[in-house]
Amino acid sequence: MSNQKASKTSKVHQFPNQVSSQSTGEAALVSGVYWVEHGQHIARREVFVQKDTLFPACPACQEPLEFRLIEQVNPISDDPDFR
Repeated sequence: MSNQKASKTSKVHQFPNQVSSQSTGEAALVSGVYWVEHGQHIARREVFVQKDTLFPACPACQEPLEFRLIEQVNPISDDPDFR
C-alpha cells in the first residue's frame, strides 16, 4: 500500500511543472486544488478552485496572487451519482 501512496504523491508534485502558474484575473484552466501564496498577508495554503473561476486578488491589499495547480479534482457536481 505504501507504493500506491508514493505514486500518488509523485503525481501531485509533478502537476505544478505541467501546468504553469496562474494569477489574479485569469480563469482556472481545470478544477482542482491549488497552492496560493502571497508572503505579505497569506501564508501558503491549499484552496479548491472550480474550472473557469477567476482567480481573486489579495483581500487585504488587492495585489495579484499566484496560484499553482497541485492536484486536478473534479467537483462533486460533475459526478452523475450526486446529480
